[in-house]
Amino acid sequence: MSVTRREAHTAGRNGAPAVDHRCLRREAHRFRVELWSGSDSLGCFTTRDVSPEGAFVETGPVDFRAHEMVTVSFHLESAGISRHDVPALVVHCSDEGLGLMYAAFTADFWHDLAAAMKITA
Repeated sequence: MSVTRREAHTAGRNGAPAVDHRCLRREAHRFRVELWSGSDSLGCFTTRDVSPEGAFVETGPVDFRAHEMVTVSFHLESAGISRHDVPALVVHCSDEGLGLMYAAFTADFWHDLAAAMKITA
């Protein structure tokens, strides 16, 4: 299952559709991640879907607001990679979790994420 820009309609302000800035499709993949706020671990969670641009992390209800920064620690053991730390912007929050857009990433992360996505497909 993939979520595309046209299919992702979440409620924005005053019930208007929210703007989705996604250029690449997210694909359903379940990776173990740890979220960090500064040096404080927020816990270990699972992604619902990922792309080279961002991810949705199933956190359940959390006290976050859009535009906060977090660090996502990807544990990609299936690709033989122990951990990648990626800064991310909280784009939206729901009772199910957080929509994140990576603020920066390395070519190594992109390559390892693509490899892990192929393995779990």
